[in-house]
Amino acid sequence: MFDSNALLLRRRPAWPMGFSLCRPQIVLVLDVASRQNSCLTPGGTLRLIGRNLTVSGPDPDTGIFFVNENDPKDFVRIPFEKITVNLPGYLSMTLPHCLKKNALYRIKLCSRASANSAYLRRQVQVAWFPRPFSVR
Repeated sequence: MFDSNALLLRRRPAWPMGFSLCRPQIVLVLDVASRQNSCLTPGGTLRLIGRNLTVSGPDPDTGIFFVNENDPKDFVRIPFEKITVNLPGYLSMTLPHCLKKNALYRIKLCSRASANSAYLRRQVQVAWFPRPFSVR
């Protein structure tokens, strides 16, 4: 007799501990000061909307990063302690004043948060917003 459950169990991949298919995804970025999603206003509030966005982990490689498009070594990090609203679908933070005017920045989210908030992942999960933003 054919047992479909046995076939499914045999073909199921063995994922390493702390791995999830639900990686963070940034869907919308909104600058509250300018009410636009194409530029950043230093000192203003920035909102990120998406899935699995919770930022956690005290490491220096976690947080929200604003990476200069022309010089990837030039970046500004916002640690998770500075994020005012830190929810799985919504993040809110104040933009730092050290962003260079007329520069293009890409937004990178790095987190060790898991679906179960009881533990941190071993590896950092990374999400990039595909479009760069100019600074006003």
